[in-house]
Amino acid sequence: MTKTDDFLRTAYLQGQYSDENMAKNDRLGTVLSDWIKKNDRLNIMRWEPNNELYPRYMLLGTDRGILAYLAFFHHISSNAVSDDVISKYGICHELSGLKARLALVDSDLDRPVFYVHLMEYPNLQGIYFETTEMIKNNLFEQRAEVADYQGKKYYFSNLEEMGPLEELIEILRDLKKNNVRMY
Repeated sequence: MTKTDDFLRTAYLQGQYSDENMAKNDRLGTVLSDWIKKNDRLNIMRWEPNNELYPRYMLLGTDRGILAYLAFFHHISSNAVSDDVISKYGICHELSGLKARLALVDSDLDRPVFYVHLMEYPNLQGIYFETTEMIKNNLFEQRAEVADYQGKKYYFSNLEEMGPLEELIEILRDLKKNNVRMY
């Protein structure tokens, strides 16, 4: 098995909506939301949604109203692969779960949803985000990379289209200040 094959296998496993992945992502969400709250005075709280496909974190305004939802994902691999491979295949979601999540978010949540990804690869570390609208545009305009793995389809986010953590924090500050979508 090549390093790229092993990298992709790891990405597929991390893209599944398993209890283990969800618990790991929740731990990341708690740590990152606490850090943002401390450093940027943004009130991001964990909540217990009534549906497992809902994002598990929300940004609250000064009046405690919900301004946005956030979902956190942790991507890690010890395999050094090219930047192109990471950019194109480093972040993936099981397609059926993603489509179900998008439909639910669109019908039930009347707030923006941000998908926050912590990347820990030998040649790339950072925190990036994408929105529901970005994912839907890629899926429905057929710009998305989709692949099969062990009988399931996976959607790959394009890292080059994502924003860095600093941009996300600015957007969240604008939401808090103006209660206006600024993305």
